[in-house]
Amino acid sequence: MTNTHSIVVDNTSGSISNQEKSEEELADESLIEIFDNEENAQKTSSVIASFVESYSCQKNTLALDVWLNQEFSKYPEIWANEDERQQATLEIIDTVQKNNDEKVDLYAHLDKGKSRESWLARKIEQGATAAGVVNTGQYAQQVDKILENANLEMLEMVSNKNLEDNPDLKISASRQLHGFIAESDLANQFNINAASSSSGLKAEVPKEITLNSPDILIKDGTGKVLEKIQVKLYQPNERGLANLKQDIKSHDYSNTTLVVNKEHVKELQKEFPDLKIDSHYE
Repeated sequence: MTNTHSIVVDNTSGSISNQEKSEEELADESLIEIFDNEENAQKTSSVIASFVESYSCQKNTLALDVWLNQEFSKYPEIWANEDERQQATLEIIDTVQKNNDEKVDLYAHLDKGKSRESWLARKIEQGATAAGVVNTGQYAQQVDKILENANLEMLEMVSNKNLEDNPDLKISASRQLHGFIAESDLANQFNINAASSSSGLKAEVPKEITLNSPDILIKDGTGKVLEKIQVKLYQPNERGLANLKQDIKSHDYSNTTLVVNKEHVKELQKEFPDLKIDSHYE
């Protein structure tokens, strides 16, 4: 058994302490963090085992999309309708196939004695060409700069400090830290996607916030605000949903896109039909 040093943040007090925890303790904490409880973990394990066994028995008799759609149909509560289930089936298969194709291409590239860096450079050029980029070098520099900025902004968000003025990284004790991280992550993901597709749009997290002020602003190249976003990632359960509904009722979120956990989207769209509510923003 090995011991692992970890930083523990008390969400109630905001205090930070260093503790030594065994691998078993860390594994148990991860289980609770991901699955909420051991029962959910066991259910997830059973579902995975069921899919693996089913595929082993039917991979030679059913087309992949037919088989996966058939398995998904066993969980009707997840899908709004049959079309949504079929669309999810096709998207998952397409994503897995593309990832496998890229892996095969990478291994073939390495087998020729070439480097991973040259393979990545070729993929960047291909992506740039597909996006209609003329200057590939400039395109790569833009993507690299956005990635650098995303890392720096997340560090500053977590430390709640300006790293240029105070280079000593200290974890923020703010009780809203998890919310700030979610906002920064959503903005960073938007900016990475925008840079990758050569879009002139940019997501910004306002430095100063007031009542009803947006968490994220989407701006065009001139700085004009095109969209206001509120990030409301409450716990994905009934209690979290009830708290979220109360939050929405007590604020003015008109002309604002609300980004919430996917488990809450349908219920909130039903209760607040005049608001723009989704689980992601692209």
